[in-house]
Amino acid sequence: MRKSAVVGGLVLGLLVMGIGVLGLVPLVPGLGTPGRVTTTDCGTLPKHGPTCWGEFTPDGGGPPRAVSIDDVDEDDATVSARMYPWAPDQAFRTPPGVRAVIGSIPLTVIGGTLLAITIGRLVRDRRRRAPAEPGR
Repeated sequence: MRKSAVVGGLVLGLLVMGIGVLGLVPLVPGLGTPGRVTTTDCGTLPKHGPTCWGEFTPDGGGPPRAVSIDDVDEDDATVSARMYPWAPDQAFRTPPGVRAVIGSIPLTVIGGTLLAITIGRLVRDRRRRAPAEPGR
């Protein structure tokens, strides 16, 4: 197996799996900053689906922040949400919508499968190239 194919498989597998895992992070209790989002405007983005914009107010106090939030499709709604450091302009509904979970699980599985196949081929090729040990 060529080195570029191995590196490409590893990078692609990690990328796809990482995107899937980030989509599942909102399921983990205790991560992120809890709060509420009050939506002010909603719409449908091409290739994305329904999205709303509004203000996130942390439960522990602090200034409200302008954010977007998925899985909400009505103006002037107040929903429970969390914010994470890697997405400062995006709030995630808690508990996450079914659409977010269903979209993240296949990405995680496909990325993990691609990683497993690439690593398996790499190990197989290394074993084939290794000199035979005496007595085996």
